[in-house]
Amino acid sequence: MEDLMRNACELCAHLLSEAALVQSFKGRWMVICARLQRLSETLEALSSSACLEQYFLHLRASMVQIVSSLEEGKKLVRRSIELNYGGKLLMQSNLDALATKLDLHLQDVEVVKSGIRQRERAIAISNTTSEGDSKINHDRNSKKNHVWDMFTKLRIGSIEVKKATLEALIQYMKEDEKAVLVVGYDGDLPRLIHLLDSNAQAIRERAAHAISLLAVLEEFKKLLVADGAHPPLIRILESGSLFAREKAVLSLLELTYISENAHAVASHGGIPLLVKLCRHGTPTATACAAGTLRNLATNEHIRRSLAEEGAVEALINLVTSGTCEAQEQAVEALQYLASGKDDKIRTVIGKHGGIQCLMMFLKHAPSSKSQDTAIRALSNLATSAANAKALVSAGYVNQLTDLLKTGSSSVQQVAAAGICSLSSYIDLKKQLGEAGCIGPLTQMLEAKNITEQEVAAQALSTLLLVNSNRKEFCKEEKGISRLVQLLDPRNQSIAKRFPMSALLALSGSSTYRKRIMSAGARPHLEKLAEMNVVGAKKTLDKIGGKKLLSFFSRHKS
Repeated sequence: MEDLMRNACELCAHLLSEAALVQSFKGRWMVICARLQRLSETLEALSSSACLEQYFLHLRASMVQIVSSLEEGKKLVRRSIELNYGGKLLMQSNLDALATKLDLHLQDVEVVKSGIRQRERAIAISNTTSEGDSKINHDRNSKKNHVWDMFTKLRIGSIEVKKATLEALIQYMKEDEKAVLVVGYDGDLPRLIHLLDSNAQAIRERAAHAISLLAVLEEFKKLLVADGAHPPLIRILESGSLFAREKAVLSLLELTYISENAHAVASHGGIPLLVKLCRHGTPTATACAAGTLRNLATNEHIRRSLAEEGAVEALINLVTSGTCEAQEQAVEALQYLASGKDDKIRTVIGKHGGIQCLMMFLKHAPSSKSQDTAIRALSNLATSAANAKALVSAGYVNQLTDLLKTGSSSVQQVAAAGICSLSSYIDLKKQLGEAGCIGPLTQMLEAKNITEQEVAAQALSTLLLVNSNRKEFCKEEKGISRLVQLLDPRNQSIAKRFPMSALLALSGSSTYRKRIMSAGARPHLEKLAEMNVVGAKKTLDKIGGKKLLSFFSRHKS
């Protein structure tokens, strides 16, 4: 190593001396001389360091290349002096190539120089601290130095060295979560990202694996995209090996949990490749691709692009025939795609069989969470009138009614919200009542969860606008009394407008009005009217009669 360093320094000095005599191509030689000077100074600094031997293995290959380039420069400077360069354009090209090589060599040796300085600084600090602090600092600096050494090898090592180093880096991060933080904060992320475009498949695979371990942590999601990780990851989706694609799409899945990152992935052409992976990927890659599409679908500005690039059809196919994990991700993606104001996307989902496949998924859903997601997706689809009618015709209301009776508390709540979304259509209200949902909704008015009570009251407030549904509701022994209980002013956590609307819907019948007053509605409504709760006076007038309202007004004055 010492001989190589000495030889390189001597060649730098010789070239600088000879270049001063050159009269042609002066501009190019000035650039070359500037780089030679920096290279010479850096090599001198390295040769005097006590830590140099620790970098021997991966620096030696670079030193051989440096000496070779300098020998080439020695020939070029002599030909420039003698004006014997066999063509001006050829000589210009040779000099530009030499300048580029010297620039790369400089980057290599400066990486080593930085690593040596960091190691020397750590040694100096450890020598000036107390024993306890020294141990802590030693451990911290030891990890930093270890990471820096690995990244130095990734910068200047051969393909085999890089391959082995990436394997060591991956193992290091797998063994200790704190090590991932050290790699992310003290490593060279741009260098790791650069390796995603390596010509060697083994390097690309391992770089993608390493990136996937970093992408899991919240601390590095924005940083990786800011450093440009997403374009090479997207390229791997198109041309990488199966293993590399799995790791690349896993990284994209993690990165796109951040909205800005999702937009960046979509902007760089990620959507069609993710759709393709949903159709033809391995089970793992397919699930991750569907999850990434779900993350993109949370951004309303990307949804139309997803629909135009074929994401809807691919996701529906996954719901029908994908693995359990892929199905879950696909259903959630469709849920987001069906949300928002764009009715065209909901139409596309319905047109390609989305309603049938989501209902089938709901029927066989493996968990309450799966049922919840499917109902939300179908409820979003129901905001389109055509889809709502198709859902009712396909027996969706029967599914919701069954879930109101047998589902978990959270599923009952979402199912009731699903009834609400359908009941907004006048011509569907009667069909909803005939499907048997009135009874379960009435039972929900006594649920312990306030949100369940409120959503049940909301559904009933629209369903009771139909006479047949009112009759069905009043068959429930405690139906009216349960609505009245929700009016209690002491229960401030529940909105009063829904139970009041439901009671107003019943107020057209004198029989129902008597039952409402007998259930104790008057004091509640009087108090609510006194509190200026919107709708309370109107409800009091409608149910209690104008005489009662006049009495209340005099009492207030």
